[in-house]
Amino acid sequence: MKYKDIKGWSKHQHFGLRREWLELALVEPETWPDTKALGNRQVDPLEVWLKTAGLLDRQGQKTFLWELFDRERVDS
Repeated sequence: MKYKDIKGWSKHQHFGLRREWLELALVEPETWPDTKALGNRQVDPLEVWLKTAGLLDRQGQKTFLWELFDRERVDS
C-alpha cells in the first residue's frame, strides 16, 4: 500500500507532532524534507501533521497559520 492511499490517523504512522520537527519546517521551509534531520519514515508524517495542524493546505501551500507561527515562533 502506498503512503498516499492510507486514510485517517494512520497517515501519521504512529508519530506525534514533535516541536523539533515543527521548528525544522519553519526554519527550512523549502528544504526540510531533504535534510538528514529526519529519518526516512518521518518525512511523510511531518507533512501530514503540517496539513492536519492547518499550517499547510491540501495542496501543500502555506496558510495564514504558518505565517503566524513563522513570525511568532513555536515558543509563543
